[in-house]
Amino acid sequence: MNNDNSRKMDGNNFAGATFTGNANFQGDHNNQTYESGLDGPTQELFAKLIEEIKSTIADPEERDDNLADVERIKEAAASGNKARAAKFFSRLAEAIKLSSVASTLAKNLGLLTFLA
Repeated sequence: MNNDNSRKMDGNNFAGATFTGNANFQGDHNNQTYESGLDGPTQELFAKLIEEIKSTIADPEERDDNLADVERIKEAAASGNKARAAKFFSRLAEAIKLSSVASTLAKNLGLLTFLA
């Protein structure tokens, strides 16, 4: 842990200050999140699919592969790349692809034409 007190900004007033370039003020121990751009129902479907994979696939390696593919599907869907999302969707285990959650997610993402 960094105990360098020279970075403390207590008592500083930046009123009227002008910052140029890439001024980046960030405190220690911040958590940052990335919003994927997917709507709430789609996020819920992804969460349900992840739970289904965890509860259905017993083999740890296969389970990890499927979970990684779900993350890739999510990234591709968030960026609007349906062909890439369909590629990783097709790699999911058959039992997962045939589940109601997966089929609803594929329909929601508009992947059905890519998977036919």
